[in-house]
Amino acid sequence: MRTFLVVCILLLIAAAAPAQVIPCPLTQARTEIVPPIPSPWWQTPQVGNLTGTAIENIGGHETLVCKYWAYGHDVSVMRLPPKGRKCAATKTGFICK
Repeated sequence: MRTFLVVCILLLIAAAAPAQVIPCPLTQARTEIVPPIPSPWWQTPQVGNLTGTAIENIGGHETLVCKYWAYGHDVSVMRLPPKGRKCAATKTGFICK
């Protein structure tokens, strides 16, 4: 009985934890060729705006993905969600509870 009460209290504390807001790291992403191009060649860096977010399964792991669009190409940055949190995508980031 005592163990049951402790578990119930811990679940209530976890449920009351505030949501964590995780914004995408950039509103615009700049893409370039790496390593540097040898002279006399050059490349014009491309800048793409944040176009959306998604939660995708990458390598068997739930992954938070920020998507950018630069001159006809998708560019994405990713991270794992905080441990023990379930996340939902928003327009410019994620809310994790």
